[in-house]
Amino acid sequence: MKKVHQYVVFFACLLIGFTSCKQEKKLPRIGIAGISIECSTFSPATSDEAAFRVKEGEDLLNSYPFLLQDSVLRTKAEWLPTRVSSATPGGIVTREAYESITKKTLDMLRENLPYDGLFLDIQTLGINEPNANGTTNNISLNVKPCIIYFEAGAEGKWKMKNANGSYVHQASSRDWNAVIGSTAGEWTVSHAAANLFTIARADGKFVGADTDKRTNKAPLYCDCDDSKLLKFSIVEYSDLNHNYCVLKSPTNTYLNFTAHAGLGTAVTFQSEPSELYITPSVNIFYLQGKSEADKNKFVGSTHAWNATTDFSLWTIAESEVKGLVYLKRKGDDSQHIGTNDNTNIGTGIFTNVPLVDNQGAELIPWQIFEKVDYATTSSVVNNKNSFTSDRIWYTAPCNTLRFTLTSSGAYYNNDKNKLRLSFDSFELYDANGKKVTLAESSFSGNNTGKVFANMLDGANGTYCAGTWASGIESDWFELTLPNGVDLGGAFSFSYVTESGTHFANPGFRIDLSYKKLEKDYTFTLNVPNGKEASVTYDGKLVEGPITIIGEIDPNLIIPAKMLADLKNGSVSTVEREIPPST
Repeated sequence: MKKVHQYVVFFACLLIGFTSCKQEKKLPRIGIAGISIECSTFSPATSDEAAFRVKEGEDLLNSYPFLLQDSVLRTKAEWLPTRVSSATPGGIVTREAYESITKKTLDMLRENLPYDGLFLDIQTLGINEPNANGTTNNISLNVKPCIIYFEAGAEGKWKMKNANGSYVHQASSRDWNAVIGSTAGEWTVSHAAANLFTIARADGKFVGADTDKRTNKAPLYCDCDDSKLLKFSIVEYSDLNHNYCVLKSPTNTYLNFTAHAGLGTAVTFQSEPSELYITPSVNIFYLQGKSEADKNKFVGSTHAWNATTDFSLWTIAESEVKGLVYLKRKGDDSQHIGTNDNTNIGTGIFTNVPLVDNQGAELIPWQIFEKVDYATTSSVVNNKNSFTSDRIWYTAPCNTLRFTLTSSGAYYNNDKNKLRLSFDSFELYDANGKKVTLAESSFSGNNTGKVFANMLDGANGTYCAGTWASGIESDWFELTLPNGVDLGGAFSFSYVTESGTHFANPGFRIDLSYKKLEKDYTFTLNVPNGKEASVTYDGKLVEGPITIIGEIDPNLIIPAKMLADLKNGSVSTVEREIPPST
């Protein structure tokens, strides 16, 4: 158990300096520091020091839910918080601001030297070098980050390990490839500039990329000279730590930290869910209780089959049913969280369930409803508040986003518990920062008066707002992604409000889910005069429009003549949304 808990510490330490995984009698000393901003070199604006939000000391430490005073992780290391400075996207940072921020950060770090560890925003999922027959398994650049641990090696060198337990090392047959495997290579990590580091192999050659191919999923090499080397910075991961979720069964029961004494499982199916922090690293994640009563509990599996409250890592695999997933033990694709019995209230949940058991019973998949609490800090321009979010990561399948107000300067009927919004514009971007084309039909919401086209038309002064007197609850709006749109595991958004007075800095709870679409199919037959014809679908006679959840299966249509009708457009469809039940 001691080794497992130590692993949790470093997995959860998302913003750190150097980390040693050697076994020592003393607790590891972990400093916390960082600076982050997304800059546009095309913008005429500049970002000065006042644009950065600063957290220091205990306020910084307590901003991480896994490091609260009563958290088990709080006792597993000597945490040394300094300062984290972060700003919303804007223009380039002035030299004065950069030098001032870095000086303050470094001065605070020096006060508590020495430290152990480093986290870098590079991926160790594995990308094959082009034209290498799919065999190289290089580390790579990626828009979606992966947690990397640094273990102390010999003579000040470091070993790089991912959450799967694999290491980065120099390939023997193709010595330019930095590959992932069981061999632990040793690397020199050098301080190149303020908060920037280089990584080099034994002969001094650097980790880097082709200068013209520093794009998403570009492989990284370890034979680079000064022209191709990359400098890596400490990355703040606090946005991921605020993601939480509930796990729902197909029968509308939920995973809950209610134990089953008779079976020995720490979790069961219940009518109400337990909320779980979900912390991913590419395709690996852990589930930790969110409430005060559950904050030291994980969905674990140290037992052969029973679910426990110990730490465990899991992977997600999509089921054949769109939007539903299987939760697998890391390293064992045959072992899943769930049951092949039933999902009734009070039934125990296990961790060794196969996809299909000896009796042919299939594993019941889960739906993950993911949530993010997101505060905004906007800038006032022409008496309007403007804001662009950071990239927000999510783990489960998602085609629906609901934004519910949790803070606002405007409210209904003088009731501060019924919050109101009014947007002049709203935009959504995918993981690569590409704007998603939205239509009024993509949106729905509560209360009355919201004209969603007004925040999509690009016109100044046309607002989307609920009617002042109508509010019965805080405003929310929901958007369903257009067919074929995949955000790619992350998104960001921007808004401009009606005014800078009443709508400053709205906060949201963002609910992420997958919504199935219901389709009405109308069959049209061309029958010769004097003849009769009938059509069956899935063994049932079609007498007018039929409703099918998901895509139609042509193999279930009799007669086969209907296949031609499908192709020539004689079969029409009308889509209707089915609201997800949470």
